[in-house]
Amino acid sequence: MCRIFAVDLDEGINAEIFYNITEGDSRFSIDENGIIRAVSMIHGDESYALTGQATDRGTPPQFAATRVDVAMEEKIRVEPSSGNVIVMEPLDFETSRQIRAIVQVRQANFKNFATFQSNQIAFVDESDPVGSLVAKVTAFDADNGENGMLTYTIISGNEQKLFELDKLSGEVRLAKPIDRDEHVESILRIRASDSAKYSLSDEMTLHVKNSNSTIDLRVKFHRKIHQFAVFDSTPPGTPLIVLAAQHHGSIRYQIVERCSYFDVHPPSGAVVLSKWLTRERNDVKSVNCSVRVIGSEGETDEAKIILKITRTNQYAPRFRQQVYNAQIRENSPIGSPVFAISDNSPLIVNAVDLDNGPNGLVAYRMSEDDYFVVDLISGAIRVRKPIDFERIKEWRFYVNAHDMGSPSRSSLMPALVIVTILDENDEPPKFLEKSITSFPIYLPTANNIRIYPIQNAKDIDTIGRIRYTIKDEEAKSVFAINSTNGDVRIINAEKLKEKNYVFDVFASDGIRTDSLNIPVSSPEKSSNFRFISQKYSTTIFENTTYPVGKPLLSVTAIGGSSVIYSIINPRDEFAIHSGTGIITSTGIAVDREIEPIIRLVVQARISMDAKIGDEIILIRAIDKDEGLNRQIKYSSSNIPPQFSIKENGKIQVAQKLNSLEDYTFNVTAEDNGNPKLKSTTTVTLRVVDKAQPVFGQQIYTVTISPESIKKGDLIVKVTAKSNINLDGGIIGFEIVGENENETTKRKIRSRAKVVINLKSNKIGAPVFEKKTYLSHIAESSAIGEKVLEIKAERAESYAIKGEDSSEKQEGDLEGWKHYIPAKFAASVNDGIVRLNDISDCEHYDEPNQQIYELVAIVAVIGTGEYPVKWTHSITILKDNQEKNCSMVLDK
Repeated sequence: MCRIFAVDLDEGINAEIFYNITEGDSRFSIDENGIIRAVSMIHGDESYALTGQATDRGTPPQFAATRVDVAMEEKIRVEPSSGNVIVMEPLDFETSRQIRAIVQVRQANFKNFATFQSNQIAFVDESDPVGSLVAKVTAFDADNGENGMLTYTIISGNEQKLFELDKLSGEVRLAKPIDRDEHVESILRIRASDSAKYSLSDEMTLHVKNSNSTIDLRVKFHRKIHQFAVFDSTPPGTPLIVLAAQHHGSIRYQIVERCSYFDVHPPSGAVVLSKWLTRERNDVKSVNCSVRVIGSEGETDEAKIILKITRTNQYAPRFRQQVYNAQIRENSPIGSPVFAISDNSPLIVNAVDLDNGPNGLVAYRMSEDDYFVVDLISGAIRVRKPIDFERIKEWRFYVNAHDMGSPSRSSLMPALVIVTILDENDEPPKFLEKSITSFPIYLPTANNIRIYPIQNAKDIDTIGRIRYTIKDEEAKSVFAINSTNGDVRIINAEKLKEKNYVFDVFASDGIRTDSLNIPVSSPEKSSNFRFISQKYSTTIFENTTYPVGKPLLSVTAIGGSSVIYSIINPRDEFAIHSGTGIITSTGIAVDREIEPIIRLVVQARISMDAKIGDEIILIRAIDKDEGLNRQIKYSSSNIPPQFSIKENGKIQVAQKLNSLEDYTFNVTAEDNGNPKLKSTTTVTLRVVDKAQPVFGQQIYTVTISPESIKKGDLIVKVTAKSNINLDGGIIGFEIVGENENETTKRKIRSRAKVVINLKSNKIGAPVFEKKTYLSHIAESSAIGEKVLEIKAERAESYAIKGEDSSEKQEGDLEGWKHYIPAKFAASVNDGIVRLNDISDCEHYDEPNQQIYELVAIVAVIGTGEYPVKWTHSITILKDNQEKNCSMVLDK
């Protein structure tokens, strides 16, 4: 009914595949070649779903499954007797353009129907009486029952009714007297038919001639030697030949001497094979036997049968591999072989045939292909047309194998050939844009500023890397190009002049080159829109981690209604507020030894209404890892559609902004490590009017002392900018709520937070810096070695209270230091605890004591009559495992 087949890329036994049906109807079976057959009757009005599975013979076995739908077409039928195809219902071209059906042709009788001789001669004399036997025709049928019952009829040549034929015996008798003057020869066409439901038939010609004295009426074979070929796989019982002899009357045939290979049918002369020839195939090439024909009057004749044994084409070719992987370089000459990937030798597909002689000779063919051809005899794969890698990078086609036998047998499964095309550097790099607009440089500027990214040079080849160069000497003195990505940057800002530069950038793949002309201009400065100062400076401390957002410097441009500031040579350590021009710290420390002076170039531009693509803010995260682990990508799962975020953290306008409102969303920073680590922050974007005032800081913080401040003193000054005060307008300020400050202009408002910390100047109780102190003492520590240092705010003196300190008055501060356990001592003034007398932690004054409880006393001379004191307990314990002593101050 159909066939499925699978391909296994393994080799050897791992590539051997067998098939089975795992789900479906028991009326279907599948053989080892994947051919599905119906084992019993199926109905035309039903459909069947089967699941076929292909499994290899490897360990462990691998398998794959596919679904097969079997449905009978009822649109056409085949008439059983005639083979006519009948349309059973109207056909619709739009519904189905093809109807496929499998037509099975079966004989009613399954054994071969052997005929009698095709031509036979008989003689009749005018003196023969009516009813005399003229000839007897006999056909041979090896079937049994009704299928083997034969009937004979004359279908032509007996128009004068001179002869009559016995339909069962095949005897032809004279029906009328013969007149020699009127009758010369009758040619009778006789048909023999069996009695099966679907009858089979054969025909022969009987020549009935007038006899005379010159004609030899003796029985005689028409041929003395009958020679023919038979396949060695021909089954016994197969009719081989029907003997023919000249005779007058009835005849019969027989084997002259016993011959084990043949049997002869006496009435008809049909010779039948009586035994298998396959056993003799190795040493016997022909078989000879003699046959005899005997007439009605006892006359005889003999003939010889020579049977040549032809070897059966028993086996089909089989490929040694199911999949062949090869490669070839593009533009290879016509006729070049493809090469096996495994050993780089010319690829030859190979199939084996277990037959001998011509049956074992294998030839190869493939479906018509414009680019590849297989050699008929050797199986070598060659190209027949130039191959272009840029057009197709991989070719797949099938090769079939067939032998030279008759009939020829083909391989059950074709071989898949996969040819990978290797790229050659045959295409030049090309700039997508041949001309670009001039790139402006505003002076002063700084080194390492990118002026133009050359990223539009493309090379469709996969080999060879594009390298970018600048050949103009003047341009090379101030500009440099990254050879791999084409970024053009300033390398000598001091040499830049207020002039236009024009130079060519070359892109080369090592063989071919393309160029692009780059103009760089220095536009004239506006006399109205400018910075107040051309140079701003400040000082910061190295190796100091400033709070994120701490203001370091402020720059101001005048002459524009709304100004946006940006750093054109950005650094991780600094950020600038786009609305105020305040440069702040990002929390990353700098190192003076690496870079004593840091130069930032700030650009100011007049802000118009936000346009699509405008950059709003750059989000930055810090990763202390190195290499790929510190590479950060930014994303947002809930960013509003009005904005977009790039992987580098830039947030841009994505849609036109039509309303004044706040947008809040999350931004996630994720590193490139394994596993990936990430952090999330919240970003709020406020869409404001161009006249919206902008505070210099969002949070103002100040600390004051209630004892030293009086009414009317300045605490902190808040500032805000807007295009209205640049044009002569006034910004008003008012306190609108606790810890909030607001500027107003009609209904356009901004808010900033002011935090005022109150700190009294009065002397209070001393406070320890830590709640717990821990120190480890090595067993070999020397006397006087520092154990730990205790610090407290507003401390004047320190002491340690030992276990026996209860014997002294608590107010006797000076006396306390004399009652510290003998092992430890404390300096009164600096709070340092030192070893006094310790030789081995295992031997204290108390034999088994491992914990000492001490109390640290800190005192300060206050304004009152008595000193202000603070006590804190200290625990000293011994670590048996590490042989160290530990000192812990409990809360």
